[in-house]
Amino acid sequence: MNRLILHQHPVSQPCRSVIWALKLTGTPCETREWDPASGETRRKEFRSMNPAGTIPVLEDNGHFVFESCAILAYLANRDKSGGWDSLYPPSPLARAKVEQYLYYHQSGTRQCTTELFRPYLFATIMGKEVDLEKLRAKGTKRVNKVSKTLEKWIGPNAYITGSTLTVADLMCYCEYDQLVETGLYTLDKYPSLKNWFERMKVWCPLPSSHSPPLLAFMSCT
Repeated sequence: MNRLILHQHPVSQPCRSVIWALKLTGTPCETREWDPASGETRRKEFRSMNPAGTIPVLEDNGHFVFESCAILAYLANRDKSGGWDSLYPPSPLARAKVEQYLYYHQSGTRQCTTELFRPYLFATIMGKEVDLEKLRAKGTKRVNKVSKTLEKWIGPNAYITGSTLTVADLMCYCEYDQLVETGLYTLDKYPSLKNWFERMKVWCPLPSSHSPPLLAFMSCT
């Protein structure tokens, strides 16, 4: 097959979900790092790959696919070997179970980052004069709504869609790992979600997926 290049930044949650899928399936892929914070994703070179200027972007022989869910679907359709059929099952019902979570993710679980982690991270790194506890309380309230939904969704199952790890779990985990490991959020009120999280830590141990800047932030929170 042609050479794959993933244009990414490891602090990005959508990028990490794709990186984990590549690792778990043993899919050969080069990586190129772009730093959104320094404006690299606003460059003409990057915008020619993705007009929206967001990461990740997958490059396959001069063709570009952006948006993490689209990338995961593309990779699964491209390569049926190496575990992709397990991570993104081909049968209509099993795939629908995965995709219903993926469609929910952007307006649901993504709030872990947009409403809590990102505001807190930027306020801390930039040294902004804001009430961090008030900011944290506001974000936590939003994330709690998501956690209540996922608690019911997972229920007695081992993973989001049932007994098998899929890309739905990878997408979800990369939103929660940063919150739990930084101490910004706890899953103690959500036993099913917490048990799921502990299983996911075995598949996706945190230090391998996070970049030094995020680990540095984690050490000072």
